[in-house]
Amino acid sequence: MRFCQPHWDKLRAAIEERGLGDVVARDGQAAAANLVSELQTGSRLDNFDPLMGAHWAIVNRIAEVAPQVIVIEGCPICWAQDEHEKHCVDPGCQVTRQTLEDWIPGVADFMKREHGRLRAEAGL
Repeated sequence: MRFCQPHWDKLRAAIEERGLGDVVARDGQAAAANLVSELQTGSRLDNFDPLMGAHWAIVNRIAEVAPQVIVIEGCPICWAQDEHEKHCVDPGCQVTRQTLEDWIPGVADFMKREHGRLRAEAGL
């Protein structure tokens, strides 16, 4: 699954707004290397990528609320918005398209806290 450009841009901007832009992997190859390192050794300051971390946090959230879904075609946020609109039968439901857009700043805030935790763990 790949975020649509508008959602990817919003996610990147949210990470930048929190002062983490310089921590984001410089390209796809570096992002992949960070992921491999993180899987092998755990999350550390030298393999932390807040943009990819935010991406996977959103995908994981979708997996929590829709565990039967194996593959999502396209953007996970657009998919969640569309699927909710198609299938929600709760007449009192308060979830809107904006509710799902709000995952972006929420997950960016979490990445900021995680970066702070990793810095403290590294003694910085």
